[in-house]
Amino acid sequence: MEFELIIQAMEQLKAMAEQHQAHCLQLTLAVSQLLGYVKGEAFKQKRSQSKQGEGTTDPSLVQSDIMPGLLTNIPPMPSAVSRQVSAPSCKDCDEVLKYKNKTITQRSDGRWWTRIYKNGKQISIYGKTQKECLQNLKKALATIDNVVDANGSTTIGDWLEKWLQLYKVGKVKDTTVDKLRSLIKSFEAISGKQLVKITSLELQNFFNGVEHPRKREQMYVTLKDAFTKAYKNRLIKYNPFDVVEVAKAKKKRKARALTHEEETVFVQACKQHWLGNLYLMCLYQGLRLGEALALTVDDVDRDKRLITISKAIDGKSRLSTTKTESSNRTIPLFQRTLDVLPNKREGRLFDDSTRKYYQKCMSTICADLGIEGISIHSLRHTFATRCAEAGVPPKVVQQWLGHSTLEMTMNVYTHVNRDFEREMTNKVDLYFDT
Repeated sequence: MEFELIIQAMEQLKAMAEQHQAHCLQLTLAVSQLLGYVKGEAFKQKRSQSKQGEGTTDPSLVQSDIMPGLLTNIPPMPSAVSRQVSAPSCKDCDEVLKYKNKTITQRSDGRWWTRIYKNGKQISIYGKTQKECLQNLKKALATIDNVVDANGSTTIGDWLEKWLQLYKVGKVKDTTVDKLRSLIKSFEAISGKQLVKITSLELQNFFNGVEHPRKREQMYVTLKDAFTKAYKNRLIKYNPFDVVEVAKAKKKRKARALTHEEETVFVQACKQHWLGNLYLMCLYQGLRLGEALALTVDDVDRDKRLITISKAIDGKSRLSTTKTESSNRTIPLFQRTLDVLPNKREGRLFDDSTRKYYQKCMSTICADLGIEGISIHSLRHTFATRCAEAGVPPKVVQQWLGHSTLEMTMNVYTHVNRDFEREMTNKVDLYFDT
């Protein structure tokens, strides 16, 4: 009888281990200890029976000896885990499950759902239960995992999706993965061709047909990396990109800074616009738009006059990391910025919307003022230019802007405002005239 109770207890632990996958290691340890205890008690009981000739065991042993042993041999768990184990049927325990960077969530209709991408197209995976959805996800991923076969039938589209999962997802920012997914759709004309059969001439003709130079260069870099990985993995015998050439696109025109006159009228216009404080924050502190949007009340220390930059809002309004590691910084809170800080007690300082909307409003303000060639990023460039004009050392400005290299900051310093340049020229002329 006593061992039936022990077995029942272990079966309950096993069931909990299956349901609470995140803590199965602790539960497995508990079951292992219980098994060791049961074997020891069974041996002692068998030995006692053989010596005393008794066919049964005192039922009191069940409560006074064996059952306390069960409790003392179960390892302690954190309180949060204990609460989950005490209610294994709780729906909240299975709200989110991740498998190979895929998140399984429950829809409003009760079904469980996730998604994968193949050839740049989204495929939705469903299940009546979380477990069923996970099984369906594994089957779907297996079709992608097995696209690389021995007879060389793998298509370019299949390999691009495999390449993305292997070398990009989880290793680069989500915004970069989104851009790559969008770019992969541009290979539709050749995505159905077999990886081992496409030739250098076919690839050269394909890239020659891409009209926009910058997009052509991005597509070339992406596909070349995918083919290089395929070659190193011995999926193809030679790399056709060895003789494919694409001219480098001309560099984008560098953002210009506002002149002093433009800045004056722009600041006045911002004071009348409902998004003006956001634009002035970028202008006065040299922040990127995503950095300004992510600012919370806790990031601003008015007493010490400091602002901490540690996060950003990406192009899809998601909270993300900053652009680079050096972008995480603490910078001075300048005097004129105090006038544009929203008076909030908690949460983000600025309302969240889309980047397109912010840029549209910015373009409207500039158009009304007759200012051309200015974007939101130009405000950051203007801040750097004013620092150069004020004689702030480049190394200091590098830290304020969060530039990863001093060269990036010096590029601004070599393109200071023409008005300032003329002023310096006049000073030199006056010096030699006297």
